[in-house]
Amino acid sequence: MTGLLLTHSLGMCHALSMTAKIFTWVGHPAEQSLSHGLMDAYESGATSAGAQIRRMNISEMDSTPISKMETTLV
Repeated sequence: MTGLLLTHSLGMCHALSMTAKIFTWVGHPAEQSLSHGLMDAYESGATSAGAQIRRMNISEMDSTPISKMETTLV
């Protein structure tokens, strides 16, 4: 997703290319889900259009409950 920004300076127009920076977060806990598939397709289209993508998947995060973390720290 490359945007185009036009600026006006001393009677002349200048075009500045802007690269989109996109952060995505997939909140579905299952790796093989429709949400992940849709995000894969979105990322593919966005990167082919020139965007920079950063992605976080909740399925890859540590999901240890805090109550269990406290007992292991003691």
